Amino acid sequence: MAELKTVASIPKLSKETGISTYTIRRLIKEGRLPVLKMGNKWFVEVEAFKALFVKEGEDHV
Repeated sequence: MAELKTVASIPKLSKETGISTYTIRRLIKEGRLPVLKMGNKWFVEVEAFKALFVKEGEDHV
C-alpha cells in the first residue's frame, strides 16, 4: 500500500511558518521542494519542507 504524505497549500504553509509565498514558489521552481498538483492548486510535502529548514534535532516548524 502506498504511503500517505502530509501536504499543505502554499498560502497555508506561508501563513503557518512566516516564510513568504515568493520564497516557497522559488524553491519549487528550483526543484528543491517537491509538490503535488491537484486541480489548479499546488500542495507542498510538509516533511520535505521541514527537511529544508529544520536542522536535525530541532523542531521549530
